[in-house]
Amino acid sequence: MAIFSRGLSEIDNTRYVRAASSARRGGHAVIAHAFARTAATIRSWTRNQRIAATAGTLLLVTGATWLLWPNDGPPPPRERQYKATTACLLTDDQGITGDIANAAWAGMQEASVQTLVKVQHLAITGPQTPANGTTYYNTLGVQKCTVIIAAGPIPVAAMTDGLQAFPNIKHFAVGGDTQGKPITTIDAATPQTIKAGTHAAVSGAG
Repeated sequence: MAIFSRGLSEIDNTRYVRAASSARRGGHAVIAHAFARTAATIRSWTRNQRIAATAGTLLLVTGATWLLWPNDGPPPPRERQYKATTACLLTDDQGITGDIANAAWAGMQEASVQTLVKVQHLAITGPQTPANGTTYYNTLGVQKCTVIIAAGPIPVAAMTDGLQAFPNIKHFAVGGDTQGKPITTIDAATPQTIKAGTHAAVSGAG
């Protein structure tokens, strides 16, 4: 009885192997037939159809590559969140290229990076007179600058003439005559003292 059972198992295994082999041959035939039909279809296409199909394939491959490509790059830098405070520099017609203004602006920029107080500068154009300069000083005043720093004789003179209109603004002068007005004087002896003075003025505004 056991011998008979083993015989049946061997027969079943043989049939299974043959069936599987036949299925594989059948599957290969189906695949080969499908490739042959596809190739025949492609050969029947016009040149423009082949070009369009190739372009479409390239677009699909490119899109898949872009989506799957690892994004290991650094995150974008975060935008600085500046305070609602602005320190303003008033210069003569040389702008921030003049010796006094250049050193003053350097100190202001450095303080801005550290304190996140916004800084800006405005040059007096046209006649270099206190009367003309006062117009530019008033421009900074109405822009609600928390601090105004005047760099040079003409900007300082403009500040002394117009500061009474803006009593809530902190005023600083570099290299000019304040005429006893309530203006903080910054030591203009060297570029280093100017830079240190404007740095402190901006830092105090924050």
